[in-house]
Amino acid sequence: MKIKAIVENTSGKRGIKTKHGLSLLVEGERFGQILFDTGPDSRLLFSNAEKLGLDLRQIETVVLSHGHIDHGGALHDFLKQNKQATVFLRREALAEHITKMAGISIPVSVLLTERDVPRLIFTQKVHKLAPDAFLLSEIEPVTDRTANRALYQRIQNDFVSDSFVHEQSLLICRQDKVVLIAGCAHCGIENIIEAAQQLIGREIDVVVSGFHLYNPVTHRGEKREVIERFGQRLSQFSCRYVTFHCTGKRAYNLLKRQLGDRISYLAAGQSIII
Repeated sequence: MKIKAIVENTSGKRGIKTKHGLSLLVEGERFGQILFDTGPDSRLLFSNAEKLGLDLRQIETVVLSHGHIDHGGALHDFLKQNKQATVFLRREALAEHITKMAGISIPVSVLLTERDVPRLIFTQKVHKLAPDAFLLSEIEPVTDRTANRALYQRIQNDFVSDSFVHEQSLLICRQDKVVLIAGCAHCGIENIIEAAQQLIGREIDVVVSGFHLYNPVTHRGEKREVIERFGQRLSQFSCRYVTFHCTGKRAYNLLKRQLGDRISYLAAGQSIII
């Protein structure tokens, strides 16, 4: 299995441009190609893909990890250029989402049109994509991440704290290895790992995910003690970690001190083979 970062906050290859967001191409023998998120900007998505030798018009499966613009802002334009892809997402991902800073509301929703709807498949708690690929959602969220507290969802006429019920993760179960892929892991990657392991009755071998330890609006990360406590929790699992995007480089460097070779960073233009 191969995972290539098309869009990410940082560049790992000459000529690849960056923006706060995420898009991964996941390739496997049994499920083919899955575009996991589209990033915030379609021109960036297609430009980087072309430089990486990828033809996104041939993609048949798209997974939207959650309903925030940095992960799905390019989705509408992607569907205009790609005439065949089916998008798997949580129904709640289409709800209105905002973040707040100094009392000011900033929209972060994924915007689609009626024309896009026939190509959407709304997923349940566990959704089978392929014989060895599943989508997992409805995870109890963590409560100690300050970056989550600035995020809100509309319910009827009010904005309330985001429950992240719109978030889902991709679980790939091969005979030799289990891989968990998440976007921001707003619910807490530790909670997602536990739910996945309970579901399949096996330990996760590799986790590929952002950890949402950085707020891109305030440009502030979690406190050192929160990050170190999080690193201690990650060390209790046996898996290897590949991270990016909303983890933030400061948090990554702190986690690297704790986890050593068990954690690495994936930048735009880079690939990993698992």
